[in-house]
Amino acid sequence: MERIRFRNTKENPNIKPRMSALVTILFLLAFMSVFLHGMESKARSAMITTTESRDEPEPISDTTGADKSMQDFLNHVNTMFASNKPKKERDTTQDFERALEKAYKKAYSTKASGQRLYGGLRKQRRTKFEVDDWHKRTQGGLNDTDRVALAEIYGQANSLFEYGLGESTYIADYLDMPRYAGVDSDPRWISMTRANVSDHFRFHFADIGSTQAHGAAQESHLPKNVLHYQLTPLNAEPEAFDVYLVDGRWRVPCMFVSFLHASARGANHQDTTVVLHDCHRDYYHHDETDPLFEIYHVPESKLCVYKRRPDTSNAMLVSMWSKYMDKSM
Repeated sequence: MERIRFRNTKENPNIKPRMSALVTILFLLAFMSVFLHGMESKARSAMITTTESRDEPEPISDTTGADKSMQDFLNHVNTMFASNKPKKERDTTQDFERALEKAYKKAYSTKASGQRLYGGLRKQRRTKFEVDDWHKRTQGGLNDTDRVALAEIYGQANSLFEYGLGESTYIADYLDMPRYAGVDSDPRWISMTRANVSDHFRFHFADIGSTQAHGAAQESHLPKNVLHYQLTPLNAEPEAFDVYLVDGRWRVPCMFVSFLHASARGANHQDTTVVLHDCHRDYYHHDETDPLFEIYHVPESKLCVYKRRPDTSNAMLVSMWSKYMDKSM
């Protein structure tokens, strides 16, 4: 086999310049590779540092030579990431409450008659209730004594919240109740009531699952029931009410929640009245709950008027509510 023979460079004078050029090219390629690798590493470090830091980016210290373009690039990257940082804003924790207050005032600002109804309201002349002329009787359980008593209480109030809609709602509307809200668990009953009262009356629907007669829950112990019926409707009300009528589901705990709502919204304890319907039933009275209130039984009526005793604290009300919140009578 013939050996490969390398020519002596002396035989070809062009070999040396060619090899020098080749060596130069290889050197330049190696230098560029190292340079680009260094740029990539610096860029990665700058990006990681920028994303982790919460302070404003500091400009890269001035350099000279080939790193000048790298400095400009990194400063641009820092600026770009800094522009994506959330800017510190003023405290906005009260903004939702301001919006709610504005909407609430709007809801009760006027009626069709143009009378002012919200804030600093003076007592307006109210319709006189005559039970013999009353034509909106329902089968909800009110007798004539109840009707007269409710009309007397409602006629002296400027605001009313009702647990359970019905004939009492019609009485409130007949008496031109300035501010009204109520809750019910039967959407059909809400719809029917809505069609028969003034537009400024507001209703909350309490989703307690499927219901049966009188809005009673088919599954009274659904975890959502306490929240949706007892608390959510009043949580949406930023102002206390003069009177709270309890004539729906979960009556005992709803009484406690009514007093707690009035207190939380700044009402004087002595200015809050809670009315309980069917109070003649024994299971609405307990040795540990009744002493918290001053209770007035309306003669020949199924209504009781509750006032909070001066020594009854919110802590006591919360404690009793926690004990009875699942009792759905």
